[in-house]
Amino acid sequence: MNAQYILQRLLTTLAVLIGVTFVVFLIIQLVPGDPARVILGVQANDENVAALRARLGLDEPFWTQYGSWLGNALRGDLGKSLITGQPVTPQIMQRLPATLQLSGLALLIGMLIAFPAGIISALRPGTPLDVVTSLISQIGVTIP
Repeated sequence: MNAQYILQRLLTTLAVLIGVTFVVFLIIQLVPGDPARVILGVQANDENVAALRARLGLDEPFWTQYGSWLGNALRGDLGKSLITGQPVTPQIMQRLPATLQLSGLALLIGMLIAFPAGIISALRPGTPLDVVTSLISQIGVTIP
């Protein structure tokens, strides 16, 4: 592989990541309701809601909010939980080993089933065994 190809792939990946973060951020902004009012409850007065909006940066323009969020995310600061008030990044890191173990085990089990099934289907194309194996694999792909 040459350096130009690798650079092109890295730039494409970066563009996709920025695009995905932008779309997700935009969708979150378009969700109806005021996050400050949701946090404080419907009984909260307008003064407290305005103060919380200012503290959370919700009174800033969209591009300022997105830039601030993206910059913080790139530094590893994903903000604080609205439920616990604790930083989110340490909570994610605390649970990451269990998540990786579970994902790795699921991948291993999937490979132990998929490789033999693929070999059987390749050796006996068009047979009922091939059809059943293909059907089961398609069902497996569609189940989250």
